[in-house]
Amino acid sequence: MSNSRTILVIDADPTYRRNAGRFLAEHGYTVFEADNANRGLEEARHKKPRFALVDLAFQASTGMDLVEQLRAAAQPLDVVCVARGCALAHVVSAVRAGALDVMERPVDGERLVRLLAQAALPRPDAKGAESPNRPLGLTEDPEVDVMVAESTAMRSALARARQLATRPLVMVVEGETGAGHEGLARAYHAASDRADGPFVPVPALPTAGQTPHDVLFGVGSLPSAFAKAKGGIVYIESLLSLGEAGQERVYKLLEGLKAARAAGTDVRWPPMVIGVERPLSVEVKAGRVKAELVDLLADAVVTVPPLRDRDADVPVLVQRVVEAIQAKVHAPGVVVDPAVVEDFAHRTWERNIPELISAVCRAAAYDAQNRLVLDPTLRAEPEPVPQLPTPAPVMAPVAVAAMPTDPVNAAWQPQLDPAGQVQSYDVYEAEIFKFALEKAGGCVSRAAELLGVGRATMYRKMRAYDIEVPPVSERTMARSRRARKRRAEERAQREARGPERHAS
Repeated sequence: MSNSRTILVIDADPTYRRNAGRFLAEHGYTVFEADNANRGLEEARHKKPRFALVDLAFQASTGMDLVEQLRAAAQPLDVVCVARGCALAHVVSAVRAGALDVMERPVDGERLVRLLAQAALPRPDAKGAESPNRPLGLTEDPEVDVMVAESTAMRSALARARQLATRPLVMVVEGETGAGHEGLARAYHAASDRADGPFVPVPALPTAGQTPHDVLFGVGSLPSAFAKAKGGIVYIESLLSLGEAGQERVYKLLEGLKAARAAGTDVRWPPMVIGVERPLSVEVKAGRVKAELVDLLADAVVTVPPLRDRDADVPVLVQRVVEAIQAKVHAPGVVVDPAVVEDFAHRTWERNIPELISAVCRAAAYDAQNRLVLDPTLRAEPEPVPQLPTPAPVMAPVAVAAMPTDPVNAAWQPQLDPAGQVQSYDVYEAEIFKFALEKAGGCVSRAAELLGVGRATMYRKMRAYDIEVPPVSERTMARSRRARKRRAEERAQREARGPERHAS
């Protein structure tokens, strides 16, 4: 039997696996399941599935190792990854590891099915049996300057960024992940009077055990990004990564700076460039950003268009990637077919620039004269993994949109930093209190009971970690009503039995 309609779902939560299996089975796929990474690798070797659906929500580094191991265990095998937030670092790392795509949680189920169907189309084998060209087999994508403004949409965004740089205080860059936020931030930096100062990025993901909030404002002996950017600017990759407390501090800081400048005070505080993946109006409606902060930022917004709306930028980006590859492999010459570049210019590029860079790298090959060419029929495969490492941690549960969803009570998993090191105690404790509230359906008293602490302690910890009281679910309210009714019935029974015991 052909395995072109088989898929392996690796997830720790049985409810998720059941829902994913039901959805994919309805679309004609045979689904295999695995509840951890090691079992997933065993299933990949024995069942030889055509696809694998893997979550990267908790530990990106382990997830990247698993992608490579899966693709080495079964050929051909395409891996689709799911990640919360889909930060640029996740996207780039996953694609470099060989993932077919990275989809943001919650996943669009219909888009997933379309992606699988497209990947299953017949194509030449990975060794180029139907092509005289030899794939390069790059293991890492080269670094490329992605700031290109040949298209009208991008020229408009660049002009707006330069205009805001004349009154430097803050700029907000709205747009899809990977569309070029940092490129506009650097253009803002170069056009401002801070061009000779440092450009200090605040990553959207925790690094070395430090959250984006810690990096921006400093913690302990760690200086803040503002202190490092003295004379320059601070680039915050994602506003949402700061959390509610960080957003509140940014709001108060900007409010104070605007008031001081309005009063004529010469404030030399480093300007900020803030990235957001969705329009601020959408984030306000979803409750992820407060309206008063958006009001403060409203006149400093630049929208970076997605790559699919920038056909004129694609040829320049392709040329830059090819030049970077040539410098990396020292090819004696480059022969790029204009038809290939034209094909790239009309693709949808759902993951924007990182997807284009990876596509060009996969198509890069040597011709008979050892010149560098682009051959989209080739797919560079990663180096085979000689043996399995020590057992990998259990993968984290995910939710897939358009799939039936049942109540999920997944076990909490500790979060490690990207280097695989233990994070600070506060990070763990905050996650435990959040998890208890989720398990309790938003009931603070029940969460305190589950943790074995008093309500006063529960509220104190919630204030310390800026944890909002989640709305109490209907299920929890119904359970509370049943519990009160049961206690009332038991009390009535005890009162009814009391006189009888006394008489005896």
